[in-house]
Amino acid sequence: MGEIRRTTTRQEGDHRGTEEQVSLPDSEGKLGEVSRTVSNEVATASGEKHNTVETYSISVPGSIGDGSLHLVKRATTAQRSGSTGQQTTEQQVEQADPGDPGSGLRVTILTTDTVRPAPSGGQATRTVQVRDANGSFGVVSVDTTKSDNIHAIQVQIAPSRVIQ
Repeated sequence: MGEIRRTTTRQEGDHRGTEEQVSLPDSEGKLGEVSRTVSNEVATASGEKHNTVETYSISVPGSIGDGSLHLVKRATTAQRSGSTGQQTTEQQVEQADPGDPGSGLRVTILTTDTVRPAPSGGQATRTVQVRDANGSFGVVSVDTTKSDNIHAIQVQIAPSRVIQ
């Protein structure tokens, strides 16, 4: 017997939720849940979209496993459009600190995507900031794309996958 994945999706008006559970057999062949991902997305009346993805795991970086699921990562994304057609998407990733796993989650990555349309095209900018050893955020990447086709630039942030 190998890995078993179970996904449940629910939709209520402007709210959509998905839950994925992953189970694996232990050394005695007994199935046990090893991870769970819970995603909630909501669209507001003003046109904003908010998405939260929480990842739970029995493996917590920097600690000895106790067999229970623990929240190890949360990615929150907000997407909004301005009256000028500008679109802004902000993502915040919180993770457990491997050096102090009992301290809970802390913001580790901030990503901002901005798309500005213009009559002859558009410009998209992605800025990525990462928390340094002192706890301050520093810009590690700025990427700007210009296009002469107004429909060519679209930004869609998916929750980032961090290799642990």
